[in-house]
Amino acid sequence: MSKRGPRSQIGYHKVFNLILQLLYTGMPWKQQPIPQEPPGKPVIHYTGLYKPYARWAEDDSLAKAFTGSVKYLGEQEKLDQPLLHGDGSNIVAKRGRRHRLLGPQVGIEF
Repeated sequence: MSKRGPRSQIGYHKVFNLILQLLYTGMPWKQQPIPQEPPGKPVIHYTGLYKPYARWAEDDSLAKAFTGSVKYLGEQEKLDQPLLHGDGSNIVAKRGRRHRLLGPQVGIEF
């Protein structure tokens, strides 16, 4: 995983699954439940999840993994495409168009 420091005890597969769980639940990075070693110490620090996530988001690895999985499920006919929903919680909303369409005419103040 990393080139410096001690070698990680879990692989990319487990890191990826923990990141998916985090994105699914919407939990803060620090509150993510992480598997424990026998003495009760987490196997990875939460920054060990965030750093690969940031790197994979930057180099489009996450987008490629998502598109590949959707393509594979579509080919296997295991995907009901009319029911795909996008989560826009991380999309920046612009005020301009909505304000022009609904603003003073409807009596809505922003």
